[in-house]
Amino acid sequence: MKKAKKVIDEIGLFIVYFWCTLRVYKNKGRLKGGDNSRYNNFFA
Repeated sequence: MKKAKKVIDEIGLFIVYFWCTLRVYKNKGRLKGGDNSRYNNFFA
């Protein structure tokens, strides 16, 4: 069970990291305007 919990924790950390990265890209795109605006609409 301990090993399973460790795997779940790692998956959770990965999801949080991925989500934060996505947010940063969204914010960068919004600041820049330009090409990335359609990505912002896609992820909104």
